[in-house]
Amino acid sequence: MNNENEVNTDEGIIDRYIQEKLGEKLKDAYSEVLNEPVPDRFVELLNRLSASLPGSPDGATPEDSDRIDGIC
Repeated sequence: MNNENEVNTDEGIIDRYIQEKLGEKLKDAYSEVLNEPVPDRFVELLNRLSASLPGSPDGATPEDSDRIDGIC
């Protein structure tokens, strides 16, 4: 029987302590990647995408701009 510190998965049970530690390690591993600047090529592609969208003078609507800014 499971106690409150265990999580059921399709493959078995993961202890919450292990789950928390895995989460911390993943955050640590990817935090550097999240803080890296967006490569110029990606910015260029996003700008071209924005310009191709209908709805504003440059082709993008404010809603589209928010979605694109969220990616960067």
